[in-house]
Amino acid sequence: MEIVLPSLFPERQNHLRAELLRIRARHLKNWECLGGSYCWPSILAVCDLLLYQFWKSYSRFADQPEQIAAATMHLAAQLTFIRPAGPKPSRQIETFKGKRYDSATLKLVRNRVSDRVRMAIRRVIQAPGHIGKRYHEAELLEREADRLDASSKEAAAIVPEVSSDERRTEPAQAKWMEDQLRARDWNSGDVVAAKGPSRKTVDKATRGEYVSTSSQACIIKAFRTTLSDGDKIDSREVPWTDPPPRKKRAPKPPKT
Repeated sequence: MEIVLPSLFPERQNHLRAELLRIRARHLKNWECLGGSYCWPSILAVCDLLLYQFWKSYSRFADQPEQIAAATMHLAAQLTFIRPAGPKPSRQIETFKGKRYDSATLKLVRNRVSDRVRMAIRRVIQAPGHIGKRYHEAELLEREADRLDASSKEAAAIVPEVSSDERRTEPAQAKWMEDQLRARDWNSGDVVAAKGPSRKTVDKATRGEYVSTSSQACIIKAFRTTLSDGDKIDSREVPWTDPPPRKKRAPKPPKT
């Protein structure tokens, strides 16, 4: 999703865009935002994010209430936290950022955003040290969360070592098994009943997984018990899945 930042922000602020995308993702999961002309929790999240960005980046933070409120409205409309009017609106319409909105809704949201910004700035002026401490603690928690998230992704990206019991599938074997079962109107239980291997082994072979040579012989023998073309099965032409590579043994440590 492309996000165009307001002109007062540097263009290359990917961290800010990432935070806005997270807010958008939470918005999509929020059941409170399923209806209505605007979603206040999501607009509030954008407003608080911009308040933090202004507090961190601008020395004259308290002199910027109109800019912060305007930037919040700009992004809230862009992220569709304020919904455009329908094709046949029943009330007065106002065009904002190239789209048509209900005028009363825009006025209500603007007033709420402005009140929120002024209240936040007033609290920052009254207790700057307390606000700074809260923001610092928030940054520490975010870094800790990022480290946990990164470690989870690294663990998921580790490719497990191939072991002797690793499952390997071969589409040709799976198709051959399905064709044989379909020709006889059988399932895996019928193969077992015809003195084939266990149901678990037959299911593995049907999925295309490797089965032992003795199991392969039992499966062919079971298919040959029918009066159909089972006698024509040539075991050398069956596309059995190759066995997985053996895991190399680790060298024994030298005796001390």
